[in-house]
Amino acid sequence: MAKTIAEWTGVIVVGSFELDCRLFGATGRAKPLPLKMVHIDCKTVLEKEAAEPIEEEKKLKSEAAAPIETREQIFCPKCQIPLRADQIGRGIETEVGTILLLETELNSLEFQPAKRVTAELIAADDPTLTATGFGRRLYVMPKPAAIKTWNQIFHVLKESQRVGFLNPIVIKRKANVGILRPLVVPAVVFGEERAILVLDILNDTDCLKDPASVPDYPRILPPINVAELAKPITDAQAATGRLDPERCVNPKRIQIKEVLTQAMKRSIRR
Repeated sequence: MAKTIAEWTGVIVVGSFELDCRLFGATGRAKPLPLKMVHIDCKTVLEKEAAEPIEEEKKLKSEAAAPIETREQIFCPKCQIPLRADQIGRGIETEVGTILLLETELNSLEFQPAKRVTAELIAADDPTLTATGFGRRLYVMPKPAAIKTWNQIFHVLKESQRVGFLNPIVIKRKANVGILRPLVVPAVVFGEERAILVLDILNDTDCLKDPASVPDYPRILPPINVAELAKPITDAQAATGRLDPERCVNPKRIQIKEVLTQAMKRSIRR
């Protein structure tokens, strides 16, 4: 099993508390499907694992562009014969034997873009959304004739505190799970307040790591002393901090901007 390595180690200060901690990635690669390479004739499982349909398609495309290389010959351990590509299939090992999967079934799994998708309305504060988290964000912009409908959807979602759950929505031939939701971006970000519908792509729950599998996970928590936390809670509630959008920019970009500013000043002085 691969060793889990912390991405950062240090102290995070929250109010009067100093938390000595390590940071670990919450997402990783999806768990592989239990597909095996199988000799079609005798249904014997071969040593190498079969690639998942999508990954195999990518591999074939890359191989088509690469120079021709000698491939490793695959043998059937039961029949003791070398196998051609058309003699090898994919299957799953079960208690009752190996079940062979038809290539026609696997090939049919490719998602095709749809010009019409229906959103299921769910509560905006659904705990699953918070636990899953979001990745990529897309702006949902109306065509000229659909501006009224766009505005109506925005206000219905906002006032009802609902979001639209889309599964699947195929973008660039990739199937995604997304959440359609209304946002009001404060003026400090773009200079003016912006009302916008966004489609946030959810993280794949198959890629989420179980926190209990990560080092340092506190399985047993000590009892909370409510009286001891009364002042820290009061202090936290009194905090009135607001985020300047510049503080949300990658720190390296800010430093590069500063370097460019200094370079321009030097150039002007010359």
